[in-house]
Amino acid sequence: MIKKEIDLLSTLGLKGDLIVPYGAKGIVIIAHSSGSSRHNDRHKTLAAHLNLKGLATLHLDLLTQEEERIDNLTREFQFNISLLTERLVEVIRAVQLQEDTKDLNIGLFSFNTGSAVVLTAAAAIPDAIKAVVSRSGRPELADISLPDIYAATLFIVGEKDTLLMQLNQFAYDAIKTLHKQMHIVPEMSDFVGEPYQLKLVDQLAGQWFANYLAAGDDDL
Repeated sequence: MIKKEIDLLSTLGLKGDLIVPYGAKGIVIIAHSSGSSRHNDRHKTLAAHLNLKGLATLHLDLLTQEEERIDNLTREFQFNISLLTERLVEVIRAVQLQEDTKDLNIGLFSFNTGSAVVLTAAAAIPDAIKAVVSRSGRPELADISLPDIYAATLFIVGEKDTLLMQLNQFAYDAIKTLHKQMHIVPEMSDFVGEPYQLKLVDQLAGQWFANYLAAGDDDL
């Protein structure tokens, strides 16, 4: 297993935590756009689950520490989907060139407004992205990019998030991929959940990525 911190968008000083299990077929980029960092224990648990399924993971923050500080006060960056998408696309292109990851199918995972970022990136470079998972996200913010998404896409939403369910349904209906699903987690709300609910989220995401990142083009 390869495990290391790598430089990403070095002009901004962004870094990511890369783990590549032996024999990995795919890599999941776990992108944090605001309000949470790559050191968040919740998403480290997700990464560990994906690693056990034989998937590589790249955990990264799309904001610098200073930008995160400003965003906590002003929300200046959280809704700047175009800026964050540009950064994520650069990261994806870097992953395609890295010796350890260049041959791996790529999936994207995010939450909150980051869901719009990963979906917009999937629409921008459809040749590069095989699967996307959005958890408790704001995918409707991907807006005009939604009809251009052809990656296998899974939306995970808590049953108690009635507004979020409506916003996710809008995005679900707008994307054109033949491989899409929306899973409602009973009794869960937004980012808060019981351990068994959070475990279910990891299982759903893990199975989705395992199915679509290990598949060849002829299988999709």
